[in-house]
This record gives sequence, C-alpha cells and structure tokens, in this order.
Amino acid sequence: MRAKALRLLGRREYSVQELEKKLAEHFPEEELLIGEIMTECKNNNWISNVRYAEEFICEKSEHGGWGPMKIAQKLREKGIEKKIIQESLETRFSQNQQRELAQRLAEEKWGLFYKKTAPNRKAAVQRFLVSRGFLFPLILEVTKNLNSREKDLPEDPTPYSETEIQ
Repeated sequence: MRAKALRLLGRREYSVQELEKKLAEHFPEEELLIGEIMTECKNNNWISNVRYAEEFICEKSEHGGWGPMKIAQKLREKGIEKKIIQESLETRFSQNQQRELAQRLAEEKWGLFYKKTAPNRKAAVQRFLVSRGFLFPLILEVTKNLNSREKDLPEDPTPYSETEIQ
C-alpha cells in the first residue's frame, strides 16, 4: 500500500483527501493502515495541501482560464481548507493576473460574438466570465470598454416591430 501511495504521488500532486480516497478504493478494508501511511506521507512532506493548492491554481488559471471563484470551489471540493485556498490565491494568482486573464478572455469571446449587437455581445462575454469564476466587479471593469473599440456597431437596434409578431 505504501508503494501504491508513492507511485501515485510520483505522478502528480494530490490533496490529502484525494490520496486517502484513492487508497481507500484500492484497499477498502485497510482504514487503519491508510491512516498510518497518510501520516507518514505528511511527516515526510511527500504530500502537502499547500503545495497541491498552489500547483492547482497555476494550472487552472494559466492553462484552464479559470477565475478565483471557480478555482476556490474546486479546491474546497478536494478538501483544501479555506485559509490555504485564500493564501495560495493571494500568492499565486494576484489581482493583476486575474485582470489580465479576464481581459484576454473577454477580448477573445468578444470577437467570437461578432453577429450580435454590442449590448448582447457584452452580456454574453459577462456570462462567460461568470461561468469561468471571475468576480463581477472585475467583469464589469474589463467589459466596460469592449464596444468602444468598434464604433460602427449599432448599440441595440430593435430587430422587429410589434406588428411583425402577429
């Protein structure tokens, strides 16, 4: 069982909860031994929730385009304590990094919604950023000036008149 734990940890970082669950799946009758192995892993610093959280934040923000709320939620699901999440987000995903990522994602999405009117495009981009886990004040900040770059777009034309509906 110890060898299994070390093999798993050799591949990637795990949260304490994840590794316990993984070992319990492979060795369901060995709860006491799993506890001893987990203690050994923690004492030897082979497993660390702080290290796992920092790696997870870097991976999901840089390569996944996730915002701080989505990252925090996923870390809570993996058994990481709120204090560790908060500290790791502050050190590994600064406000400037969040703003830059949100701005880049907003600009990419803005271009994809070219058939929509400016207000509809802006709303679609805002919904996308919310789904990625960014805070709404930051979303408002980065989407505030999106349509000012394209002056020829109509603001919000009415696509039909009420008489056409009948």
